[in-house]
Amino acid sequence: MLRRAPNVLSLRLTALLCVTFAALAAAAQEGREHFVPLFVADADPDGRQGFLRIVNHSDRGGAVQIYGIDDAGERRGPLELSIDALETVHVNSKDIEDGNTTKGLSGELGAGEGDWRLLLYGGGLDIEPLAYIRTMDGFLTSMHDVVRETALRHRVPIFNPGSNDNQRSWLRLVNPGDAAANVTITGRDDTGATSVDPPRVTIPAGAAVTLSAQDLEAGAGGVNGQLGDGAGKWSLDVAADRPILVMSLMTLPTGHLSNLSGARPEYRGATGLWRIAFDDAAGGEGYLLLLPDSRMYAWLPESADTNRIARATYETATGTVSGSGELFESGNIQLVGADVSGGSEAFSFTAEYRFGDWVRGSYTPAGGSPRSFHGWAFTGFERGGSNVAVAGLWSPTLGDDADLPGELEPDAGGDFELDFTANGIRCEADGVLAPVNPAFAAYEAAPAVRCLVLQFPSGTVELILAVMDSDGAPGGGDRALGLVVIPDDRKIALGALFDLSRS
Repeated sequence: MLRRAPNVLSLRLTALLCVTFAALAAAAQEGREHFVPLFVADADPDGRQGFLRIVNHSDRGGAVQIYGIDDAGERRGPLELSIDALETVHVNSKDIEDGNTTKGLSGELGAGEGDWRLLLYGGGLDIEPLAYIRTMDGFLTSMHDVVRETALRHRVPIFNPGSNDNQRSWLRLVNPGDAAANVTITGRDDTGATSVDPPRVTIPAGAAVTLSAQDLEAGAGGVNGQLGDGAGKWSLDVAADRPILVMSLMTLPTGHLSNLSGARPEYRGATGLWRIAFDDAAGGEGYLLLLPDSRMYAWLPESADTNRIARATYETATGTVSGSGELFESGNIQLVGADVSGGSEAFSFTAEYRFGDWVRGSYTPAGGSPRSFHGWAFTGFERGGSNVAVAGLWSPTLGDDADLPGELEPDAGGDFELDFTANGIRCEADGVLAPVNPAFAAYEAAPAVRCLVLQFPSGTVELILAVMDSDGAPGGGDRALGLVVIPDDRKIALGALFDLSRS
């Protein structure tokens, strides 16, 4: 049943937390663990029923052990299911809670707090558990999927507003660990506006909570903060300080329930922001930015003193991305007569990736050797772009020693000024920062820049700000890669990492 979070004072966690050595030793003999994220209780108020189909692909029979963990975190079981070679067995919520020897079940879970999640162990059997919810009229819905996770972040692409009573959205958060998980939920509505006071909730060890859209919008049901009243539907970014499982569910007045946790993994191709490391271990961490309009930028440290900035275009195929462009030396700006110049060289790159997850590849300067890299995505990059989200003082992490040492302070409308000194040459810039695409936390501007007696009018200079989270602050959006590129015949590029101080 879809209920609000149980009272944390009544949570019964002893069974989950007091795991004995003997139990661990027994678990080692149970074989692969199979997980069912949601199995509704037999007492579901809307008459829904959990339905479990267990397929034995082995050519021998045996026993399957089934444990249930209720929403309060109490672990029950095991039940033991006898299954023959190549047999498929069906059990439902009543069978699991009350037992059913006619189906080969021995034991029972009894009634729990809220709904269940199940753990199944087949020993040496090759089993495939398939979980569904069946409504009173026979409608069947799959309960296999959970929201995809990368680096403790989960993206929910569609979530109905609380005002929609005909299609109610629910967010189910499961903490399988042995310590409390702190969760922050950032919402973005259909106009691209983000929640000012993101909802926060703590999930006790082993417990699960199910929150309605009304809970998240109003800060009810044990939630601190609120989404507020958005326009249209929401997309959610769920960040936690410990591993959790997330499900996006929808219920109808008829009692029907849908699992909307799945996403299209191929959608938007390679677009994203990755933190990368290099196989040669030189220079420290880099960053790879792929924008949805096929532009690529990268921050590529090559030594303690030399950072390269890449500017390129790219193409994608299934699981691969490749392109070519120019490599600039960050901070290389020289006074040449009454002009300034830097320099660049051509390069190419190729990589394999999984959207929102990993990337591995190499880049090759013209006439040079490939340099290999690998890295992981910042999923917070998908939280959306809003000028309000980046309003404040952005300061380079290395101060005056940064290649782009100036402070950037856009206001809520995106207007900013930037004063910096590069290699003894003082420059001033001003412009308007705006999201590259409302779906991503990347911003750009075409500022006017003045260096000494030189002027670079708007349109000749590119400023890119790719926002990410600092370590230990999921959902914060308080760190960014900032790049200024003058790609004409002067070939100048400057970059730095920035931290945000909100006013």
